[in-house]
Amino acid sequence: WRVLFAVPAIFAFMQAVFMSYLPESPKWLIQNGMEMKGRAALQLALDTDEAVESRYREIVDSHHHSNDVTSDFKEAFKNVTYEYRAVFACIAVLMFFQQFTGGVVVRNYAPVIFKNAGFGEKASLTFTVVLGVVKVVAVGWSIYNVDLVGRKKLLLLGLTVMTCGQVTLFVAFAVGYGQNIGVFVVGCSMILGGFSIGLGPVTWLLQSEMFPTIIRGRAMGLSVVTRNLSEFMVNFAFLPLVDTIHDAGTFFFFFTMCVCALLF
Repeated sequence: WRVLFAVPAIFAFMQAVFMSYLPESPKWLIQNGMEMKGRAALQLALDTDEAVESRYREIVDSHHHSNDVTSDFKEAFKNVTYEYRAVFACIAVLMFFQQFTGGVVVRNYAPVIFKNAGFGEKASLTFTVVLGVVKVVAVGWSIYNVDLVGRKKLLLLGLTVMTCGQVTLFVAFAVGYGQNIGVFVVGCSMILGGFSIGLGPVTWLLQSEMFPTIIRGRAMGLSVVTRNLSEFMVNFAFLPLVDTIHDAGTFFFFFTMCVCALLF
């Protein structure tokens, strides 16, 4: 366990060192009266003077517009149309489904799932590493194809794969496949892989694209609160659910949540 904590600590230290060389956000610099530093930061990221000037004017205009908006949440949302309120509701529901469809549970409780299936500690940890590889590959494929395939299709594809994975685990626990670990690895891989294709990365992308400037910061903050509360509830409830309705019932619950997400 010491190695498990030491390795991430090395990368965290490297990140802290390298981040010290990064410039401040151009938007933050410009909005706080440091226009020259903001332009310099923009020049590091953009190729041409025209692109720098265009982005600079966009930030300035956005800042002037946001100054006309009250900091009160209720008053701010009064200034947006019904369509954007619907967008916020849609993103909040997607954040809820992101947690309650079971992908996060498989990621966090994979060793427990394998142990409950009857496998030893060593095998459980080994196949948890396999799931980590599946997640990395799935996220990479999603990033590469997000503009080619489209956001909605990736969400539907990921949810479909997750639904099949939940059915696989439900049947495996209900029927009892004994020492056939392949069934459980396939089921968990489908759930985590589907999550990493769709709901995992795409939901974050959607909220950054769909909210208008007037409410973007507040709306993203509220959607993240929804996501974190949902994650807390599902992680807190997983083990009591397993004790109450057993593994098969728990994954049947996640299956129904996947179906609801697909219908949504």
